[in-house]
Amino acid sequence: MKRGLTLISILVISFILAGCASTSNQPAEKKKALDAFITATTKSSLQSEPVPGAEITVEQVRPVKAKLAAGGESGPAEKTQFDVILKAIRQNKLVTNSQGEFTLLFTRDQFNKLPEEFQLTLTVKPKDPKKYPADKNSAVVKLNKNNGPRYVLVVSWQKQNTKSNKGYFAISSKAQT
Repeated sequence: MKRGLTLISILVISFILAGCASTSNQPAEKKKALDAFITATTKSSLQSEPVPGAEITVEQVRPVKAKLAAGGESGPAEKTQFDVILKAIRQNKLVTNSQGEFTLLFTRDQFNKLPEEFQLTLTVKPKDPKKYPADKNSAVVKLNKNNGPRYVLVVSWQKQNTKSNKGYFAISSKAQT
C-alpha cells in the first residue's frame, strides 16, 4: 500500500515537472496567445451579485415527483402535510444578510414529514428593486433531506446578458461546513 502511494506520488511529480519544462520552452508569443485564449474562454460575461436585505417568501413546498409503483403520483394526504409546513414556514420572516444568505430551519415535526427530496418555490422581494430588475421574482430550489433540517441558501441576481440591464434571481444552497 505504501509502495503504491509512493509510486503514484513520483509519477504525479514527474508529470508536473514535465509540463512545466514544456511550457517554459514555448516562444513568448505562443504563450501570450494561449493565456489570452484561456482568459477569454474562462471569464464569464454573466454578472452575478448577492442580494442583501431581500425578503423571501416560501410560496410552495412539494415533493420531487416520484412515481409510485402503480404509476400514480403524490396524493391529497401529502398536499395537506405540505400546506401545514408551508403555513409554519411563513410565520418566520426570511430576510437575506449582507452576503445574500438566509437560513431555513425546519422543526423536528416538519422535518420528519418531508420526503427525501423536495422543492421550494421562493419569491424574492429585493430591498431595492431598481438595482435588481428582473422579469420574474421567483425561483425553484430542490433540497435533499440529508442536508437538513437547517438549510443556508444564497440569493444572487444574475444579469441575463450584456445588452440588457434585466436579470433573474438564482437561489442556491450554501455548502454546509
